[in-house]
Amino acid sequence: MWLALRSGLGRGRYRAPNVVSPSPENPPSPGNPLAGSCLCGRVRYEITKPFLRAGYCHGSRCRKLTGTLAGINGRVERDGFAS
Repeated sequence: MWLALRSGLGRGRYRAPNVVSPSPENPPSPGNPLAGSCLCGRVRYEITKPFLRAGYCHGSRCRKLTGTLAGINGRVERDGFAS
């Protein structure tokens, strides 16, 4: 999950400049939110609390939905997510 964020896939044009990407050592917070969007930019989100858990799903539905070998899922408290 963190590899994709560092490569720029989730950083889009909505991310403030000079902001350090969240990582296990530097989780999302109100002062360091994780912001992203869908590919067209119509749906945007911001995460301001650390993930409760995150992982990969290799099930057939997740593979079909993402078109990849696994789906990446993360859970965060409801008040830490805004869209």
